[in-house]
Amino acid sequence: MLKTLKEIPNLKNKRILLRCDFNVPIKSKGRGLKSKIKITNSLKIDSALSTIRYLQKQGAVIIIASHMGRPMGHIKKELSLFPVAKYLSKKLYQEIIFVEDFLDINFAKATKEFKSGEVILLENLRFHAGEENNSITFAKKIARLADLYF
Repeated sequence: MLKTLKEIPNLKNKRILLRCDFNVPIKSKGRGLKSKIKITNSLKIDSALSTIRYLQKQGAVIIIASHMGRPMGHIKKELSLFPVAKYLSKKLYQEIIFVEDFLDINFAKATKEFKSGEVILLENLRFHAGEENNSITFAKKIARLADLYF
């Protein structure tokens, strides 16, 4: 039984589904189209950076899954992980691929085309009722995105 990522001998080109806790506090400034969302405490995101960088150095494709808030299976713009993707882009000095419809079968197939070192952030898992209901079907759809889960 593996205990850490460092125990896996070869991560090159492996698709790693990395579950992170990016449920960070955010603050909305302004209204309507001109509103801006700001992360007010980035500690949880910053704590994951060393793991993400390690996986990049090993040549893995990193697919990050997280949640924010409790939208109860409904899409709520104010609970989107898009601001987290923007923050990660700044911290990692690269574009983060943000995916809203990650349950689409075409996206699952496309994950095989990603290049080593790329970072993909999936939209809020809790926008899907199956995440909070511990749905086996939902879990299988997420599992098909990667080779390994951490």
